[in-house]
Amino acid sequence: MLPRWSGLEQEEWARYFKKLAALGKLAAGLAHELNNPAAAIESYSHMDRADRALHRRPRGHRGPACHPRAPRTVFRVALPLSVPLASDA
Repeated sequence: MLPRWSGLEQEEWARYFKKLAALGKLAAGLAHELNNPAAAIESYSHMDRADRALHRRPRGHRGPACHPRAPRTVFRVALPLSVPLASDA
């Protein structure tokens, strides 16, 4: 059989659970704020590696590594994809 709690005990438990819920929201918000910069850094490092690979020349090759406008074209196409839309905020 479940114990009957007085009104005071119920209020104390209600306050405790509200504090616990607020702490959970705070932790989720903090995790989100920490993951955003980490994701941006990771994304930039992938783009940097791809850019370096694009400019690498095969052995014995004397010409330019790639078409001079290729990196600008890649960033012109990729940058709008990496910027969050107003509806995502």
